[in-house]
Amino acid sequence: MSKPFVKYGVYYGLFTIIMTLAIYLLDPTLFGNMWFSFLLMPIPIIFMVLAVREEKQKGGGYVQFGTAFLQGLGVVVIGYVISGIFTYILYNFVDPGLEDVIKGSVIESMESYEDMMPEESYEKMIDDLDAKSFSDMGTIAMGLISMTFIGTIFSLIIAAIMKKARTGIETLDDIA
Repeated sequence: MSKPFVKYGVYYGLFTIIMTLAIYLLDPTLFGNMWFSFLLMPIPIIFMVLAVREEKQKGGGYVQFGTAFLQGLGVVVIGYVISGIFTYILYNFVDPGLEDVIKGSVIESMESYEDMMPEESYEKMIDDLDAKSFSDMGTIAMGLISMTFIGTIFSLIIAAIMKKARTGIETLDDIA
C-alpha cells in the first residue's frame, strides 16, 4: 500500500470491526450509549494523524496542506466504508435482533430526560426512534455522509497543524 491513507483507512476499518465485535460480545447495550460513543471519537483522529505523519515522512518532512487534508479524509472514508459493510452484515445476517437491543438501551437512557420535556415531545421522540432503522443501507449511507462531514472538519484541523510546505530556500538547501 503506497498511499498512507489507504493503509491507515484499512487499519481504522479493521480496528472498528474489532471494537464492534468486542462490544457486541461484552455488552451490546453500549452501542446505544451516547457517552461511550464520545469516548471512541479520538480513534479516527489517531489514524488520520498517522497517515498524515507517514505522508510527511515520505516527503522528507514536508507535506502540503491539500495533501495532508486528503490523507486524513481518505482514512475516514475508507475506514467507515469497511465498518459500514461489517455493520450491515452484523445487523442483517449475524444478529437481526441487535437493533431492538440497541433501541431498548437508547430508550432506557432517554428516560432520564422524560421529566425535562413535555410528554408529547417525549412520546414523539420515542416513537421516532422506534420507527427508525439502524440496519438498512440508507442509514449506513447517511452515516457515511455524516462521518465524511465530521472527517472533513478533523482533516482540515489536522492538515493545518501538520502541514509544512517547502520554501524556495529549503529547496535550494536540499539541492546543495
